[in-house]
Amino acid sequence: MSNENCNPFSKCEEQSGKIKTIFCTEKGKTYQYINKSSNFVVKIRVDECLVKGEQQRKCDFMILSCGEPKKAYLIELKGSDLEHAAKQILNVIQLFQIELSDFEINARIVLSKVYQRDIESEDYIKLKRKLKNRIKHKNILLSETI
Repeated sequence: MSNENCNPFSKCEEQSGKIKTIFCTEKGKTYQYINKSSNFVVKIRVDECLVKGEQQRKCDFMILSCGEPKKAYLIELKGSDLEHAAKQILNVIQLFQIELSDFEINARIVLSKVYQRDIESEDYIKLKRKLKNRIKHKNILLSETI
């Protein structure tokens, strides 16, 4: 699989290429991915494209970075329920474990506000352990240079 063809989810691709900055925005919350390494990257809509229906828990977006190592960023933009966001990301990891098996998985959660009880919740701790702490959460805007 070449760098330009590392996306196993092409039907839900919103952007791809050596894009300098990718924005994932919803209801006043934004995740900003700054592609300093100039890797080939792919932005994928998960909610209501890759995973449809109200019954399935799913995050909002996925960004695949096709450099070495290949990385997947699962992004949830949420009000204030960090524990539910963790459950959504855990479910997407489970649903697509085969497709994402070649990727280092990272979680990014942007919230309106975070409660201490959510940081200590079982599902958030489970996600942190599963991803070996490759998780970040922040209020309103999470911007990172990769």
